[in-house]
Amino acid sequence: MREYFYFMASLPTLTPGEPPALDAAEFLRRATGVLAPDDLAGAADLLAGRWDSAPHPFARRWRPLETQLRNAIARTRTAQRPAETAFTPHPHEGFDAALEREAAEALQRKNPLEREQALDRLRWRLVDELVGVERPFSVEAVMAYALRLGWAARQAAWQPAAGREQFTAARDAALPPDFAAAVGAESPPPAEQDGTV
Repeated sequence: MREYFYFMASLPTLTPGEPPALDAAEFLRRATGVLAPDDLAGAADLLAGRWDSAPHPFARRWRPLETQLRNAIARTRTAQRPAETAFTPHPHEGFDAALEREAAEALQRKNPLEREQALDRLRWRLVDELVGVERPFSVEAVMAYALRLGWAARQAAWQPAAGREQFTAARDAALPPDFAAAVGAESPPPAEQDGTV
């Protein structure tokens, strides 16, 4: 069983809800030549969100948990919109009753951002349990770090300014160019529009 003592010790700590101190590209740059090729490929898959198809053993262990969580999310959202097509769960091995309960609690939050943050905290706990505390330098710990780094990077992008930029870009892409320019321009104050003071 491989252990990555120096590599894991060299990585900055990740904290739920805090922006990560390195990005995916830097993580993979540091890992290249240090991780075994199959571990490097597994970490890259998990960073890119390919947990559902990655062949790495850790990804195969994570898959049923993430699938159950996504089923719980989809089931709740479908129940809130009964006019939509009935929900068909994706099959997975095993069943974690605590995961189901915590997912339901997270989805009761009214604020969408708080819901997503609560779901990621649940993911964080699940991956902690998957790795265990006794092997912080194991290949499983490396894979867990890759997952967490992906979640932390996604959360860091949920900032209001970034959200406004994404909304503006999407809006402008959907509008005719002359209309998008007019919407983005500041309207003159009323006094300047009719020539009165």
